[in-house]
Amino acid sequence: GASKSFDIECTILRQIRHRNLVK
Repeated sequence: GASKSFDIECTILRQIRHRNLVK
């Protein structure tokens, strides 16, 4: 459970970073 949640958070952080880079 915790591992899965951590993976999801990493994915969200990557998306946020990608958006910032695009801007």
